[in-house]
Amino acid sequence: MAFLLQMAGFPGSGKTGLAELIVVETGAIVIDRDVIKNAMLGFGLEAKILAEVSYNITFELAKKYINSGKSVIVDTPCFYKEIVERGVRLCEGTKVHYKYLECLVPCYEVIQSRLQSRQALDTKIQTTTEENYYRTFDQSIKPEHPTALTVDTSDFNKIDIGAIVKYLKNEGKGFK
Repeated sequence: MAFLLQMAGFPGSGKTGLAELIVVETGAIVIDRDVIKNAMLGFGLEAKILAEVSYNITFELAKKYINSGKSVIVDTPCFYKEIVERGVRLCEGTKVHYKYLECLVPCYEVIQSRLQSRQALDTKIQTTTEENYYRTFDQSIKPEHPTALTVDTSDFNKIDIGAIVKYLKNEGKGFK
């Protein structure tokens, strides 16, 4: 069964890395909004317009692949309720199952280290304050459905990819 997986989490929490692991196991297509946004930087768009257009492109691509029966991973932070709702709506009336996976790193120092050491696109942040991190951490946006999956991505060696794949195949907790 095909799925749409919305990745969520603070920048540096491991969304892209975990998405790459999931692709190996499922063959899903990843749509990374940061790549789309980065490609548009040279066009002189205001930040708000750049954000809106990059989200529109992300979801139009997801819709295209969903309509052809493909599994899709949408790699965005999901900081806004509208983004989560948009992902849910994409699956309505289709045979594609909506899934939501939040990458969680409970330790600010791990996030800060990742942000400073990663090879970032121009649109990715490279530092944050501890206050900003924990405020965002505490105000995480999730779908209204009770079965979103949260994964501690502090240590990739400890991630149970098998459990994630079961969740995506609807063998674990999840919803249609």
